[in-house]
Amino acid sequence: MQSSKSDDIQGHGRYEGYIKTLRKHNQLKVKEKSVIWFSTENKEKVISEDNWNGLEKFLDSHTAIVCYNDQIAVELMQLMRQHDINVPGDCSVVSFDNSNLSQSLDVKLTTVAHPKAELGIHAAKGLLSLMREKSSVIQDVMAPELIIRDTTKEKGR
Repeated sequence: MQSSKSDDIQGHGRYEGYIKTLRKHNQLKVKEKSVIWFSTENKEKVISEDNWNGLEKFLDSHTAIVCYNDQIAVELMQLMRQHDINVPGDCSVVSFDNSNLSQSLDVKLTTVAHPKAELGIHAAKGLLSLMREKSSVIQDVMAPELIIRDTTKEKGR
């Protein structure tokens, strides 16, 4: 299961990476109904007590969720805890960003970190390049790092 933000490019990029990785590792076919899309405007409605029945049905058929970012993961984990769903015992949770939130709960969040400082350096160099040569094309790929903490368990455990 995956949650992704529909109204920004990061959400679509993270979803694309999720799909590519599943396919690369020969996982089951990705079902669109296994993706929760939300927007800036409706995020509070999606991860909320008011929507718990829908989320619970969704969680009943999944053993893991990849969240759009640490904030969504923390909010979902708090809601799951209120309903006695154990992370990672009942459901593993992974997110993106490696923000301070990833270590704010008792159960520390497994998260994908992107090299923030390196990203800033590349962005500044790219801007300088564009200022010198307006027709230049900038394409950078930076390797993310999976930081394994307490919200995931090995398959079969």
